[in-house]
Amino acid sequence: MTNAFYRTASYCCAIALVSLGWVSPLLAQQKDYRGFFSDPIQLCNTREGRGWFYWYVDANGECTIVRTANREEAERRSQSILANSFHVVRAGYGFRDEGGEPLRLLPEVR
Repeated sequence: MTNAFYRTASYCCAIALVSLGWVSPLLAQQKDYRGFFSDPIQLCNTREGRGWFYWYVDANGECTIVRTANREEAERRSQSILANSFHVVRAGYGFRDEGGEPLRLLPEVR
């Protein structure tokens, strides 16, 4: 009797998780770090950004762009959010100049 109860309860929990829109574990495990990638045209609209930023895409395909103070912070935070968030599946960082043009090559660190 208790075995049947636990089996039924686990099925109900599984159905509830799926119906609530939880991200499948398989999708969440397919993480992709892009590193320095200023112009992810297919992924995010970075045209409005200026200066250093990092971006990430969640499991629902929604892109978020966050401005940062410098390159080191952008790189660190893009790696951190990908590693520490279950819903983030793709991340990177980039730079756009005052004219809105993406920086194509990573500048040398002095």
